[in-house]
Order: sequence, then structure tokens, then C-alpha cells
Amino acid sequence: MEAKSLLYASGLYKGLDFWISGKTFDQGGLIKIECDLYSDSAISLEESIRGISLDLGKREKLNRALSQIVAEETEVLHIKDTQKLLDGLATLNQKPWLEKTVVDTKNIRVRNDCIYLAENQQSAPRILKTIISLDPTFSEQHRELLPLFNIFSRWLIFTPDDIIADRNGYYSGDIYADPKTVSTIGEMQIAPHLSRDVDTDTLFESTKETITKMCLPHILDRLAKDIWQSVDKNSDSSMKPDLDRILIETEVYASYDELRNDATLENLKLLSEHLFLEVRFGRRKVSGQLALPKKAN
Repeated sequence: MEAKSLLYASGLYKGLDFWISGKTFDQGGLIKIECDLYSDSAISLEESIRGISLDLGKREKLNRALSQIVAEETEVLHIKDTQKLLDGLATLNQKPWLEKTVVDTKNIRVRNDCIYLAENQQSAPRILKTIISLDPTFSEQHRELLPLFNIFSRWLIFTPDDIIADRNGYYSGDIYADPKTVSTIGEMQIAPHLSRDVDTDTLFESTKETITKMCLPHILDRLAKDIWQSVDKNSDSSMKPDLDRILIETEVYASYDELRNDATLENLKLLSEHLFLEVRFGRRKVSGQLALPKKAN
């Protein structure tokens, strides 16, 4: 998605500066994009996001987008006429986005002769996992921080997984936690035709580089304040914690008041010094410590 690329290229982070999602509906061929801009830096890009158009001359972008669609589906996707598809995109590209809360799709004509799902032909996508875990000894000694780790590690997965998915034509899937290993797992679905080109070493280094930037003190300070604000009962922040889910995923219950007390720069820095990263694809995996170097006294 071009809007995501613009936001990430500007050094912004999902869940902290913005939240964006998109969906295509069969009814009327409706495409819906929801984009919430939180920080001043993100808000300054609003007009640029509204003015984004597709560069149909770059075929690799179309190929990545189609690969994401293939990865999202469990049935075989057929593209009958690529040129018709490009012509349709070119026509769509000339039309303005509708800023409406009600759109009647009844009379919108939909063409199904370019791209369709084959019936009774299954094509299971391959799964790429990004796993962030907490040092076992540290986690046992600081179980009171596991709810904060749950929020922190999910946030750390949002951005690198999104960047990798958009860059390679993968589909960003679920994020969930494993209380037994004190880890958070992000899944990306990969179309079968791309599975042979997956380079776990490169993906590990790319993810590690992004997360290292996200763990810089001034970013963690912003995150701490955002979590602190999100636990307000009247908050509608995308980062607002789900207390029931956190209990299931960490086996530790924390109230909003307790999370407010724990969400400090010092605690986030402490957690960041005891993180491990693993990138796993099938039998291939690369792992290593994410701990940031401590400053000398």
C-alpha cells in the first residue's frame, strides 16, 4: 500500500504515529482504507496521503500486490487477462477517493473476467514467523512486567512485519502470544511461488535493524506516554490494552491503574535489554539477542 510506504519512509511507527488498514469487498468492488493519524508528523502527511496515486509503470509493484492477494487466499487465484487488469486499475486511478460514510454499491458494475478464484483448488500459503521473546530468567524474576511486555512486543512486531510484507509481496497475518515461552509471534503468509526466495538471514537483519531503532530512548519515551494515555477509560487509542487477552497470553492480570504505573521509560528500557528475536520459515530459522548495549556509567 502506497500510503504505508510513505508513512514508514517518513520514520513513523504503526500504533504510535498512525494506524492504517484496508479491505476490498466483493459487493460492488468497494475498496475501503481507514487511516488514523496520531502524531503531528503523521498529520502533516495527510494531504500527501490523500493525493497518492498508483505508478502503473512499475510492474513489480503490481506483482507484489497480486502476490499479497494470492497469499491471503487458500484457493488458487487465476489472472485471466493482465492487460484488462491494468486497464481497470488505470481507470480507477483517475477517480477521486470518496470521503463518505454511506456508499450504495447496488448499481456499481463489477467485472469478474480478469481475476478469479478457482473452485476446489487449494493453495495453502507458507507461514513466516517473527518471534520476540523475553529472557526466561528475567521473566521469572519480573513476572509483574509481563503485561507490559505483551503490549511492547506486539508493538515491536507491527512495523517490521508491515515493511517486510509490503516490500516482498507477503500478507501480514495474526499476532499472538505463547505464555509457555513468554513470546509474541507475528505471522506473515507467503504465496507458494515466492517461498523459494525467502532469505531468513536477510529478513532477520532487516527486522533487527528496525526494532533497534524502535528501542531508542526517545521512541520508548513516546511509547510509554502513549500506553499511559491509552489506559484511560475514555480512550479510543489503537494501543488500548485488552486486559482479558493479556491475562490469557501472560497468565498475569494487571488493572489499568497497574499498567499506568508500569508504563515508564525505565521499564521499557529494562525489557528491551532482555529481548530475543527469531525469524522462522519452515525448518529454517535465525535467532539472536536483541539486547541494546548498556551505556557506561
